[in-house]
Amino acid sequence: MNDRGADAQMIAVEHVSKSFGRRYALDDVSLGVPHGAVTGLAGSNGAGKTTLLSIMAGFIRPDSGEVRYEGRELRSADAHVLGVQIEDFRSYDTLSAHALLTTSAMLYGVSRREAMLRSESILTVLGLEADMHRTVEEFSTGMRKKVHVGAALIHAPRAILLDEPLEAVDPPSQVVIIDILREFARRGGAVLLSTHNLEMIERACDSYVILDKGKIVAEGAVDEISHSRRLHQIFAEATNAQRVSLKGLGWLTPFSR
Repeated sequence: MNDRGADAQMIAVEHVSKSFGRRYALDDVSLGVPHGAVTGLAGSNGAGKTTLLSIMAGFIRPDSGEVRYEGRELRSADAHVLGVQIEDFRSYDTLSAHALLTTSAMLYGVSRREAMLRSESILTVLGLEADMHRTVEEFSTGMRKKVHVGAALIHAPRAILLDEPLEAVDPPSQVVIIDILREFARRGGAVLLSTHNLEMIERACDSYVILDKGKIVAEGAVDEISHSRRLHQIFAEATNAQRVSLKGLGWLTPFSR
């Protein structure tokens, strides 16, 4: 876990492990997600990012360890404190974007009138006002991502967990989503987002955690990353990434036959 004060942590993951058969997806993972900050979770495919987020959301149970929100275990009665966007869970994509967000808010006790107003405002900010009455399953991947980010925010939670929220999202909308997340954090919220895009962590996040083969191998503050040692280098060193030989691609010369 990082060394921030315990009372500053919105979310505390404590010694969480999870295996599927003989394969460890997570191995004794501990981390903290503080109030008022955006934390980036980086890792290669299969590193355990989605499994970790799913455990933190309460979708699956760990084999050992626990997740605490402001010192308490996440129970169904506390579910309103958390907003979640995880790619593996898309239960309502047969609804229109407007209906999906409205329904999501109402499930957390928001009145129908207020839920509809929030839905319209979020979809407008995300550039989806012209498409709000189309079903989400008709949308492109990037458009669906935007709707699911909106669904995570619609009930005004205290913390949000986002799984690759910017993947396939067009650049202008990426800027909007980053602005929303930064403002949410500025108002005291806690954000944990996973991404493959290390530059995005440098742009959007206050701190980073690198997960490799189910273990945390590096973490730190983004503002401590120097121009001479970017996050790509930190990631490569922490995960022992090997440069791939391109020797077999000698034929790849433009205009050659």
